[in-house]
Amino acid sequence: MSEKNIFYLSPPLKMPIRRCMGRDRILVASVRPHFLSETLTQLETEFEIQRVVSEEAVTFLGKEWVPTFIFVDGDSPLIHSCAKIRLHFPLEKVGLILIVRELNAFIEERGFRGGCDHVMTPPRSRESFLARLHVLKRRLKKPENNVKIEKIEPLIGAGPSLPLAQFELDDLKIYPQDFIVKREGIIVPVSSIQFKLLCLLLSEPEKLLSRKYIKEKVWGDLDLSLRSIDAQISKLRKILPELDPRLINLYGKGYMFTYSWNQVA
Repeated sequence: MSEKNIFYLSPPLKMPIRRCMGRDRILVASVRPHFLSETLTQLETEFEIQRVVSEEAVTFLGKEWVPTFIFVDGDSPLIHSCAKIRLHFPLEKVGLILIVRELNAFIEERGFRGGCDHVMTPPRSRESFLARLHVLKRRLKKPENNVKIEKIEPLIGAGPSLPLAQFELDDLKIYPQDFIVKREGIIVPVSSIQFKLLCLLLSEPEKLLSRKYIKEKVWGDLDLSLRSIDAQISKLRKILPELDPRLINLYGKGYMFTYSWNQVA
């Protein structure tokens, strides 16, 4: 590599790429300088480690440096880059691990749909984490491994009324990109189907949605009875009482969501 092509890392580590033979490499993607700092310090004897702060840097350094594993900070904007990162680094060559402070079903779904091998909280045990990496590395040695990665698509075919932003409904905050619902800062557990239903209703307020339309948007081609839709909506009403008074069931017609809602920039 010529001197002009040396890739310098962002703070707090400012050093050119160094190559050491015989050790696996970990590329850490995070905008937070102290992300996994204690864990990475413990791993320095077994691995070469480099940090980057952007999707572009992951792509560039990944091709130049060829890591064995890529750790992505799931509590940073880089969580939205997992699918793009995976497109550059095939399953059989690089292990992709998403690390978040708190796990929930929506984060896990987003990570796995984006091609991550593991979605986990910061490791508490060095030994168990090394064992996890060891198992993952064994899989990387099998070129016949052929797992299809599902490209991340929007949850529903929402029109312009629901950009992928943050929204508020009374004490609720809904994060479409992250598959998360929070009430006063605390995550409210809802299933992926219930979350899709919620997003669909938010995206088309004051509009009568037939059960057939809801089924197509949320369940696609899945063979599902219309009564199952009623059951899921009933569960959603109980989980999110803020929704109940605004959701109108027009007998034999479908559902209409009516409320005043504010988009948060």
